[in-house]
Amino acid sequence: MNKDPSFLLVFAPLTALFLLGAPAPSRGATAIQVYLGANPLVALPKELVFGWEFNVNVPIQLHHIGLFDAGSDGFAHSWKVNIWSLDGMGTNSIDFGSGTVTEKGFSFVETFVELDPYGGIHGPTLQPGHFVIAAGLLNFEEGDDLMPSQVASIATDPAITFLQARSGLNTFHDEDLVFPDAAEPGLKYFGPNFQFDVIPEPSVVMLLAAGAALSTAGRRKAR
Repeated sequence: MNKDPSFLLVFAPLTALFLLGAPAPSRGATAIQVYLGANPLVALPKELVFGWEFNVNVPIQLHHIGLFDAGSDGFAHSWKVNIWSLDGMGTNSIDFGSGTVTEKGFSFVETFVELDPYGGIHGPTLQPGHFVIAAGLLNFEEGDDLMPSQVASIATDPAITFLQARSGLNTFHDEDLVFPDAAEPGLKYFGPNFQFDVIPEPSVVMLLAAGAALSTAGRRKAR
């Protein structure tokens, strides 16, 4: 499946870039947790692009992209993780090397998009909608990274609704990956993951304060 390049918004991992006084982003929630049960870890085919389809139920801000890391000891290969929007809102991607944070079987790389005027660090925002996340190799030399081809059960954060597993074949070794257009039955291919914060709704007090400020500004302008 060919992708429109205009749908790509690439963001780089942030490893040690913090402005003086700018707090590190919190890791408020992890999209999915997997439970292997008796299912073994395997070396998946090197051209396989694998992941899962989901709905975002409330606005969220990503700050870490993750990949299953057997043994929590880094990766033998270079990986890439993509998130495609199925609602036409664009795609986020990250080149994934060794993780900076390891939690519950996944290594996560911090994401970085922009600094706000006050020095705060912001990752990409996903509005409520329909998305696919998938991982694939960036090189195809020798070396195996073991992944779950099947899991016993999953648990998702309430902000996320899991829909189905997905896969595709990167036959031509495209560095942008290919869209995983094949639906997979059962609980398969939970390599990629992400962490996020739910974007809070503006409080009533803040809205009233903003309204009062606009009203005051309007009266001053009228004088």
